Amino acid sequence: MVGLGSRWKLGWLLVAFGIASSTQAEEQRRFVFWDTVSPNGKYALAWTKTGSVALDDMPSPYSDDHSVQNWLIELDSRKLALLLPDARYWHLEGYRPNHFSMDTVWSNDSSSLLVVVESKWATEQFIIVDTISLRARGLAESMRKAFIQLLRRDGGALFKKRAEQYMFTFSAPWFVGRNRFDVNANASIPKATEGEFNYYLTFDCNSNQVTLEKSSVSGPDASESSDRELNQVYRSLIGLLKPAERQALVEEERTWIAERDSAKGSQAKEKLVRARIEELTKRRDDRVDELSAAEQQ
Repeated sequence: MVGLGSRWKLGWLLVAFGIASSTQAEEQRRFVFWDTVSPNGKYALAWTKTGSVALDDMPSPYSDDHSVQNWLIELDSRKLALLLPDARYWHLEGYRPNHFSMDTVWSNDSSSLLVVVESKWATEQFIIVDTISLRARGLAESMRKAFIQLLRRDGGALFKKRAEQYMFTFSAPWFVGRNRFDVNANASIPKATEGEFNYYLTFDCNSNQVTLEKSSVSGPDASESSDRELNQVYRSLIGLLKPAERQALVEEERTWIAERDSAKGSQAKEKLVRARIEELTKRRDDRVDELSAAEQQ
């Protein structure tokens, strides 16, 4: 239950957003996930809520309550551009659905977005969004089926014996081409001490089918993983900046790349990359907080 102080704070939030009214029960409210802005600054994800916006009125993403919806939104106009199929994740005043989280990654050219919604034990939603055609497709079930086929072939007797008990997660997605992406795939039985499987998978979804293209038990090496992490936080930061700030970041990045390339030895380069990730992450998080606070004024 939410205390009176929290209720007052949420009420003030609605007023600050300019969305409180006498018809509150019928009104649809819009909230931006500021950490999902595209590299070109044009799009982000948002969630909408019809009816009351209070913590004890917020449904679980498991629920059939469709009062919460997830959308691709055009930032300049705040126009709802595309509804994400069956996605009902929300984030309010530091709270989110219990045991749920959402991860996103954009392609470098902002044409594609992967959205991953996780519960405590499994991936619930894995959605690919095409901003050119404005289409979104849920891929989680097809990916699970492909992963199960792989495990039935390679997982041995242990998987086959307890296959119905396994839960599946797909994390750390990364675009490796148009409609092609890598993921870390995990299959495990909750609270079990044995029988866990970890793979690195590449999927292709250029057609109406999702195809498991490649599989291995090891993913990128440490330096490639760090580079991907750096690229992801860079993309998530640059979309939040004003034009002059964006240009300044581009120039700053060129200087930093020259410094990294001149470092001698892999350890020295890795140290520079980790420091850069921390720096850009802080700048991104500070900017997200700034934008969120501005909407509350």
